[in-house]
Amino acid sequence: MTVRRALLACLLVVALAAPAAARAAPAGFSDPEPVGSGEVRQPAAAVGADGTLAVVWGSGGFREQAVLVSRRAPGEAWRVMRLASGADLVREPQVAVLRDGTTLAAWPEIGRAGRRLRYAVAPSDAPFGAVRTLARIGDGFGTGARLVALADGRALLVWRERLRRRGLLRYAIAGAGGRFAAPRSAGGDGVFPAAVALPGGGALVAWATSNRASRGVRFAQLAAGAQRLGRARTASRDSAEGARLAAGPEGDALLSWRSRRHRDRLYAREVTPALGPARVLTDGSVDVARVAVGMGGAEMALWRGFDQGYREFAGTAPAPGEPFTAAPLDDRPHAMVAVGCPAFTGDGGALALWTQSRDQPGAATYDVLVAERAPGDSGFGAPQALSGGLQSNDGAGLALAQSGSTLLAAWPGPPGTGLRVAVRETA
Repeated sequence: MTVRRALLACLLVVALAAPAAARAAPAGFSDPEPVGSGEVRQPAAAVGADGTLAVVWGSGGFREQAVLVSRRAPGEAWRVMRLASGADLVREPQVAVLRDGTTLAAWPEIGRAGRRLRYAVAPSDAPFGAVRTLARIGDGFGTGARLVALADGRALLVWRERLRRRGLLRYAIAGAGGRFAAPRSAGGDGVFPAAVALPGGGALVAWATSNRASRGVRFAQLAAGAQRLGRARTASRDSAEGARLAAGPEGDALLSWRSRRHRDRLYAREVTPALGPARVLTDGSVDVARVAVGMGGAEMALWRGFDQGYREFAGTAPAPGEPFTAAPLDDRPHAMVAVGCPAFTGDGGALALWTQSRDQPGAATYDVLVAERAPGDSGFGAPQALSGGLQSNDGAGLALAQSGSTLLAAWPGPPGTGLRVAVRETA
């Protein structure tokens, strides 16, 4: 062998032995980063106006469940804290970052002290303080609690109580320091309420109810600086479920719901600045839809349909009142997909994130997928894996939060390895 051939052979061996360069995360997201450890259930995420990121999740088995929270101020590392432990059951913990950097976490729990709605507060420069009980929720446990940070520096928490066989939608407002005032009644028996902050301050709340006297989907607005919700209005008088809300940067707000009378029909309706006509998203959904609103009132909805398997669909409308154009985000059906999270980006593009099972034998394995629509394009590109290989009996949970041009995605890592987070920022 000549010297040249020997040298080439050595270079080839080195090249083959060297690890492959890590593939950059798709759609402008950072590489997924681990946060915490152990099992993760029902994560939620929040992004503050000051750049603070926060996540909260449940962990542990029955009668040993805990609530964990982590936040990261700009330029700092993630710090995990256990807020509560030893609960029989924790459902859908919530998190919000107020305008001054104060972080709030809230969750319904069942424990030896009964069914309670609890919360904890962390100032911007200090860890979380003692856990407080805001309300006893009776049989209303499991019917939804939603927490949102408001542009005027406050926070709104809305939930359902059921005491003495009577259901009641309730809400509470936290001031700049994060301490909640006494709960108030929103009227009616709203199940699984939705809430969204409005850019000028205040918020919208929506809910479905099966009461014969007020059956349908209703919504109410909390004005900027107000202490009470305004008068409830009706978006639909059909028997309905699954109210979802989104608000755009210019104040346009979109409400979606699933009609129980029409079985699998999804609707969407603009509710601010004026009540628009109800529009059909699809007649082929097996679940509710999640929605987003962008600049100029552009609208987007994600849902899953069934056609010899599950597929993720995106519906888009260029402006309020315009019909939605729907298309699948993948080229074939799968054993399972989950309703995804839509978002408009600060540069005029759009993103769709969802979880989808792999078509392979053995334990259910999921990927977190993202599809991107570039500014000016009419359709989404092919989906790419943001993270993969997640094994779960219930599918991989996924949370997406946004403030301005910053997006935070969070989902469970492989069993026992904690949470995974990825951040996307645009100029």
